[in-house]
Formats: sequence, structure tokens, C-alpha cells
Amino acid sequence: MTATRPTPRGDDPPSSIARYEQWQAHLEGVRADYLRRTPTYRWGYLALTAAGFACFAFGRFPGLWGAGSATFVSVCGYAMLQVRVWELDVEIGEIREEIRRLRRQLGAG
Repeated sequence: MTATRPTPRGDDPPSSIARYEQWQAHLEGVRADYLRRTPTYRWGYLALTAAGFACFAFGRFPGLWGAGSATFVSVCGYAMLQVRVWELDVEIGEIREEIRRLRRQLGAG
């Protein structure tokens, strides 16, 4: 069963909690996949950067262009990966807070 992002509905708190917990588990799995693949991405970015610097074999200007371009793409790619992991951390934290709020509401009701 595929998890879908919970939306605010007028459901009772127990079913809302279950939906949020399912979505939280899904996001934690996505985050774990990103972290598991990070070393592979890092090696790929390093290989791309090395290939860019290898362009110096064709001359100074192709080398500068290749090294600069490959380095820029690698740095941006790695930064985007880290930003996505950070976004997932924030969203998981918000979901945990919503689950705590719903449990308090359930306990007070």
C-alpha cells in the first residue's frame, strides 16, 4: 500500500494519527534511502569533477571550462541532496508534532 500525504480532514483523531504515522514511516524510508545512497552520489560527483579536470589534456581553455563546469554541477548536486534530506527532517518533525497534538486532543477528549 502506498502512503499518501495526509490532509486536514474532519476525521476522528485515531484515524488521523494512523494516517500521519503511515506518512511518517514513508518519509523516514525515503530519508534512509537518500542517506544510504549518499556515498555513491559523493563518489559520482568526485568522478565527474575528476573528469572535468581531465579536460586540461585538451588545452588550457577546455580544461578551465570542463573543470569549472564539472565542479559547479557536482557541488550543486551534492547541495541539493543535502537540502532534500534537511527538508525531510523538517517535515518528519512537523508530522511528529501533529501526532503529539492529536494524541493530546484524544487524551483530553
